[in-house]
Amino acid sequence: MKIAEDSFFKECKKFEDLEKKLFQKIKNLRDSVKGDKVYDDNKIDKESFHLTIFLESDLIAYSRLYKSSKCEVSLQRFSVAQKYRNIGISKILMNFIFLNTEKIFNKSSLILTSRLKTKEFYEKYDFEVYDVKKENSLDRFYMRRDFK
Repeated sequence: MKIAEDSFFKECKKFEDLEKKLFQKIKNLRDSVKGDKVYDDNKIDKESFHLTIFLESDLIAYSRLYKSSKCEVSLQRFSVAQKYRNIGISKILMNFIFLNTEKIFNKSSLILTSRLKTKEFYEKYDFEVYDVKKENSLDRFYMRRDFK
């Protein structure tokens, strides 16, 4: 399935600007992709920018950006609906994340954590590993991408 990029509706909103119905769709998508839950979502959700991509009325991709320190923005909850994987949606979401990181946070570094199965994906977008920790006998890769 190939979908033209102009078919999508993209938004970046602060938490207080999210409608309850949309936030429920976001939570449903996050739950469906079953990522690791290592953050206090209730606190961080309220302090984050939420990036959504829709195809018609379907939420097909989501991520959030959280200012974790003076010079770092944490990329969290990178999620693409199962039926929209492997057709380029991740690339569209990543480019939307980069655009908004530069626009909102200026020259901050973008950081994230990854498991082995997604590490290579992030490396394609110039993220580099700066630390590795064992969690539940699995490696967690701490990665950074600097904007020049």
